[in-house]
Amino acid sequence: VVEEPVSESSNPPVVEEPVSENSDSVRLETPKNNIVSDNSSDSFTDKYTNGIDNNLDISAATYLGGEGDDATNAVDISIDGKSIVVGGTFTDDFGTEKVTLLGGGNGSIVRYDSQTNEVISVTELPGKVFDMQIAENGDIAVAYRDGIAVLNADATEVKWSQPVRGASRISISESGKVAVTQDLRKSDRVVLFDEQGNELESWDTGSDGRHFNDVVLTDKNGGQVITTGYTQKTSILQVAFTESRSYEGDKQWTNYDYKAEDLAPDAENLMADTRGERLTIGEDGELYIAHYINGGTGASIFSREALDLSESAKEENVVTDKYNNPYNTGSMSMTYYGQYDLNTGELIKGQSLLGRRSGDNGNTVKVNSIDATEDGTVVLGGTAAYGIENREERTIEGQQANDYTLYDGYVAIISPDFQERVWSPTSSKSSSVVAAASNDLIAVGATTNYEGDQITHNAQQEKKAGGSDTHLVVIGGNDPKSNVELVSFDSSNVINPATPVTPVTEVETPATPVTPVTEVETPATPV
Repeated sequence: VVEEPVSESSNPPVVEEPVSENSDSVRLETPKNNIVSDNSSDSFTDKYTNGIDNNLDISAATYLGGEGDDATNAVDISIDGKSIVVGGTFTDDFGTEKVTLLGGGNGSIVRYDSQTNEVISVTELPGKVFDMQIAENGDIAVAYRDGIAVLNADATEVKWSQPVRGASRISISESGKVAVTQDLRKSDRVVLFDEQGNELESWDTGSDGRHFNDVVLTDKNGGQVITTGYTQKTSILQVAFTESRSYEGDKQWTNYDYKAEDLAPDAENLMADTRGERLTIGEDGELYIAHYINGGTGASIFSREALDLSESAKEENVVTDKYNNPYNTGSMSMTYYGQYDLNTGELIKGQSLLGRRSGDNGNTVKVNSIDATEDGTVVLGGTAAYGIENREERTIEGQQANDYTLYDGYVAIISPDFQERVWSPTSSKSSSVVAAASNDLIAVGATTNYEGDQITHNAQQEKKAGGSDTHLVVIGGNDPKSNVELVSFDSSNVINPATPVTPVTEVETPATPVTPVTEVETPATPV
């Protein structure tokens, strides 16, 4: 097993790999009490589809980019629910008067008005923005290359800043405390700052093989700093964990993180690689975590309770269709997300997400962000190999989605009870896809160097400008062109399910022998 490099330029090898029908796979029985037998209630899906099957109803979609390489790594929504804040690198000022803070550099914060569908400000920072969160008072906490800062709500002033080597992920609490993870290539660290930017506490993972992938901060329960990631338990096994610590650095709880020797008893094998990828405390005050699996939920720790390996999670894992029932998986990357008890780390409900190829073989779905609205609607952003649910029939604002190109950027919107889902491609040939949600507004940002035209609607920028660009999709904003008519369906422009489709999976620490690689295609833009 080779651990993936954690530098921003790392790209795991991507291979095209056929999976035979008789390949090793795990078929999970669908719990009868979790099956949706009556789909007559369509109010949840109608909200995001405009009542059109397989359609994503959007208010805007636009390129954001200049002549150079532009990239998006973070997105959030302002407290008033109107402005979308995008963090990354941008090489254009989009007709605004650029604000330069801390000496400027190649980092950017772009504010976009969802009511006028225009960029309203661009702020330049010393380094590429890796992560960002908007606080309850509107302040913007930003992690950029080797530093962090807290900006005011319109990103025109710095409230405080600190140099932080390897700054990666950031979170800001209700009172303004800030936690940041440091990606140090060895033992990762978390540093906690007070409201004025003074360091309060710090701790590390305690091992070169243990890594933090994300952090979230809350003043609840006297203060909690919650991190998620994984531990390289053996040379062939990665195990996900999430842990909570107090503001004083004391451990409160840890979930999963099971010992390697406990995962392969005589009766079964739970040796699929797992990682905690992203986590959030939603607008509903609940804790949500998104994970990575290589090999299928049934062969992983997520088939078990988060705090007790001996107990099955069958009752908590919600299964409604073949895209969240992880059978015929073989060795491929998929996503598992769930709602967890903030006080204990216990699983409340969970669900898998994977693609399907011809013959119903599973395929890769990766997650790069998770968010939740006030009513508990969960929103995921990420990338997917072919193909997501009903991929050939997908439309965006009535326009037929582009043909599949490695990878689809996607948004998945899941009902609070995990029983209904709207899942759509948003951009083609995408990386670093992130999504944020606040009540009725959803924003999805992607980095793309797709040679064709991304779908646009009420666009500030209709065409790509050069190099890689950001493609921003907005759901629930102001749409002056809201009369959607479904375009005529042209079967010549879709992938025929009966035609063999080039399957795409990835070689990442497989738990079982992997089919030999036939062709390597590397994602075009390192992020």
